Amino acid sequence: MPAIALIVADVSERASAVNTFVSGGAAPLTIITTTEGIGRQGIARELYDYALAVEHGDVQDESFLPVLYQAPVDCDWCDEAIWRAVNPALAAGFRSLEEMRITARRAAESPIARESFRRLYLNVWLDASEQTWVDMDVYDECAGNPVTLADFEGRPALAVDLASVQDLAALVLVAPDGDGWLVWSRQYCPEVQIKKRSAAGLRYPEWLEAGELVATSGNVIDQDPILSDIISICCEEVDELRKRVAALEAKLEGTSGVLCPLCHSPDFRIVASGPDPTFGEMGVLSDRYRCGNCQHEESRQRDTHR
Repeated sequence: MPAIALIVADVSERASAVNTFVSGGAAPLTIITTTEGIGRQGIARELYDYALAVEHGDVQDESFLPVLYQAPVDCDWCDEAIWRAVNPALAAGFRSLEEMRITARRAAESPIARESFRRLYLNVWLDASEQTWVDMDVYDECAGNPVTLADFEGRPALAVDLASVQDLAALVLVAPDGDGWLVWSRQYCPEVQIKKRSAAGLRYPEWLEAGELVATSGNVIDQDPILSDIISICCEEVDELRKRVAALEAKLEGTSGVLCPLCHSPDFRIVASGPDPTFGEMGVLSDRYRCGNCQHEESRQRDTHR
């Protein structure tokens, strides 16, 4: 009789230890079963990648038999024909089709529930967390229209997540844009942590090269680069505001400080002034106003004793 072990594990060291123990038998047989997971780390992902390589013929291993029931990543997750193809339990009678329909209806109303349905019912491996507040299909539609700092001129709202000691920190700008939103972000991570996460298969080198990630020195978050970027962004905004104020002051120089009663332009100037025909002897002047915007003119009395 072969030695049979059923392994359900997240930690590669533990699974390796069990597998080493089982392999000591005369005819060892190890069975590993799992649903799809999230991310690119852990024993499940390693085995999944290896299974794909064997199934596609990239790796020759007659001792390893991959049996994969999984839907394509870009499939129509509501298609019941796909449900049946990747759920042999439906045909066997111990998976309820009606229960899947109910779950799918609920998933259609929630990105989080939908990602969970794709992973647990259709065996689609997720690169990102199920706990997402943005529908990733909507997010991916923006890939061809990258947002830059220049898009936020005059309208940024800045948020900062300074993170914990070794976590990612983030600097984010968000501003309304028609019916949607503009979002720009830059992430920061200690360089030691970047090396560790890169070794685990995460795409940190790619993000570094693209300028989406900034490496801070050491093993913990250095906040100086974050503060430097904040000051740089804010200084540009302050300088722009100063220029606008100076331009407005230059435009208003010589105006009366009174708005035009018709178009409400501040360019409502006194173009002539003299004694009022009726009350001039009492020190009352008559000022003639003209609007530089709509050309409206009118006269107003002014008491010089006040």
